[in-house]
Amino acid sequence: MLKKAIFGAVAINVLFVAASYGATINVNTSQDGIVFDNECSLREAVYAANHNMPWAGCESGESLPVIDEIKIPIGLHPYMTEGAGGEGFAPGAGDETKYDLDIREAVVISGDSETPSAIMMANDTDRVFEVQPYTYLEVKNLKMVNGEPQSFSAGGAVLVHEGSLAKFVDCYFFYNEAEVGGLAAILNGGNIQLLGSTVSNSTNNTSTLGGPLVHFF
Repeated sequence: MLKKAIFGAVAINVLFVAASYGATINVNTSQDGIVFDNECSLREAVYAANHNMPWAGCESGESLPVIDEIKIPIGLHPYMTEGAGGEGFAPGAGDETKYDLDIREAVVISGDSETPSAIMMANDTDRVFEVQPYTYLEVKNLKMVNGEPQSFSAGGAVLVHEGSLAKFVDCYFFYNEAEVGGLAAILNGGNIQLLGSTVSNSTNNTSTLGGPLVHFF
């Protein structure tokens, strides 16, 4: 069901689904990239959820209005190594096979533990997530570490595009950095929520603009 929600002073369209989940996609390897084997990496899981199809070793996602859930088991530490150098920030232009993780359809990504144990390591190659326009990302019980975009250096861990909401519940952010918005950058009315989450050492390389969060209108 498409509803209009108001977060802060900004009205945006978000997909609101009351406890209606679609496919469960289970990540079972820390490796990055698209490899057509029997394993399901986090990148492959996001691709399967974005396109509602089985991909590499991952189960198929399902179409809206249900929301797929990607689960990362205790002790697994997905890391991003594909495509150091970054890709800019034009909406919809990201390469899903490398760089940051492009979220194109509503999805929940959760660590399989009540306390964050799985660690998503960006290895200073790019930010962790880029939430494309008019969609929804919810992340629960995960740690996001060492995000640093190399192109359009805004939003060390997260970049949220117009009309989208990124929600982080019981998460930890460590050592993410960018020229502006060491934690996150928000474009043209996008929104971010941090609930029960901890931000540590998320810094700006440029001291003259913004803090951990920066909003571009």
